[in-house]
Amino acid sequence: MSQIEKSCSNYINFKKIGNGRYGMIYKAQNKETKYDVAIKEIDKQRYSTNILLKEKEIMNKMNENSVLIKEIIDSKDYIYIIMELCYCNLEEYIMKRQNNLSINEIKEVLIQLNNNFKIIEKEKIIYRDLKVSNILLSINKLDKCIIKLNNYNLNKILNESSMSLKGIPLTISPEILKCENINNNKCDIWSLGIIIYFMLFKEYPYNGKNEILLMKDIMSKKELKLSEDNNLNDLMNKMLKIDINERISWEDYFNHPFFKEDLINLKCNKHNNNTINYYCKSCKNNICDNCIKEHSFHEIIPFNKIGLNKNEMNKIEDLLKDINDKLNKLNKIKENIENYINKIKLIKENTLIYENDNNNNYKEYIIKYIEKIKNKLEFKEINLIY
Repeated sequence: MSQIEKSCSNYINFKKIGNGRYGMIYKAQNKETKYDVAIKEIDKQRYSTNILLKEKEIMNKMNENSVLIKEIIDSKDYIYIIMELCYCNLEEYIMKRQNNLSINEIKEVLIQLNNNFKIIEKEKIIYRDLKVSNILLSINKLDKCIIKLNNYNLNKILNESSMSLKGIPLTISPEILKCENINNNKCDIWSLGIIIYFMLFKEYPYNGKNEILLMKDIMSKKELKLSEDNNLNDLMNKMLKIDINERISWEDYFNHPFFKEDLINLKCNKHNNNTINYYCKSCKNNICDNCIKEHSFHEIIPFNKIGLNKNEMNKIEDLLKDINDKLNKLNKIKENIENYINKIKLIKENTLIYENDNNNNYKEYIIKYIEKIKNKLEFKEINLIY
């Protein structure tokens, strides 16, 4: 029996699926739940248990767009991190595709990742190791999957000082390459800008075999490729500012027009087909910018506050499908109960009723199906809107 089988005794069917920075990665199955998991095997001589516990604490603050650490098993020579299993990372997915990601697909990936980046910014956490391979897909369909952020092990809280070089060179920010301003979370904005570029063109904007050559390529200020979306070009340009003081802040990033455009595309008949961008709660009407003057004292809501993105729509559609499936099953169960009740009603009211009931187990059937109904009605709680 191998070391991992002895240490992770609640799991079976171990299969090597990759190499991590600090050890092997396995796929395994939980004996009780039968769910597949990913297990990272980490050599204790190369990694601290305390850092792992801190990583788990950080990830527990995140939402569904973060890879869940189920448990950490501490053995004599190794630490085993039991995590939820994802289909693949974004880098693998992009390189396997024949065509590049569309602007809408890139926007959907970023919108999901923003759910975590908002928490990271609020908690004053620096990721530092942000790269394309740390972004995972729950399933192999980008339009239906949940995008997950992985590997928080190199994070540092902003008030902790550290001057060590951490990260992957092709996504690492200039200030970290120069060991300057390492404790500023704008380094992650640079890395995310590089990731956006990679999603667009399947290549990195800056290259170099080592930190010196990479920094030289960055400082060359060469002209980068542009996308077909002007708002996305503007966003990337502001994210990839070499001077950290000129680089866009997280707040301005979240509120950039790229994430606000095309949520609703309706036209106003009153004002030369102007785009409708608001909803008046008082009048219960959709209105454009010019209409606002007529609703001065009303409660106005921007559509970007109530719009649904594709991932949210998919969740709602999946829930409706789940409800319909359960309703169909409930109707069949209801028919069975009615049939048993009718059989009981047909029994003549005499002393044999108890004997018949005992022989045919009508009561048992009814109780069993009532329990089925109760189980079918127990829907799992999910957050439809972020």
